[in-house]
Amino acid sequence: AIWDKIVEQDQLDIRYGVQIQSIRRQHGENQEVIIKGTNRDGSKLNESFDWLFLGAPLKHCAAYMEDLDAEENEIFQSLTNYRFRTALISRDPESTRASAHCDILIDTIFD
Repeated sequence: AIWDKIVEQDQLDIRYGVQIQSIRRQHGENQEVIIKGTNRDGSKLNESFDWLFLGAPLKHCAAYMEDLDAEENEIFQSLTNYRFRTALISRDPESTRASAHCDILIDTIFD
């Protein structure tokens, strides 16, 4: 899958099932992100990372971030979750569908 290729190419350290207890950003010259929690296997997690990608609803993540300022907290609290769907489609090669695209567009304009 595409994500597997991205992880392999960029050598990303992705961990699933981590129970995060706190997130602290470092400011100044050292801008690492320190994560404390519990790994899937039950071992304690207390590590620093260069990047953090959150896969949880951001509105709820603010409760775990120790150093949000007032403006950041307001932004996090105002976020709304949406569901995204992906559709896989099969289509004819470009040469056979070029005129069909025009027909659809014309039908849309004149309906």
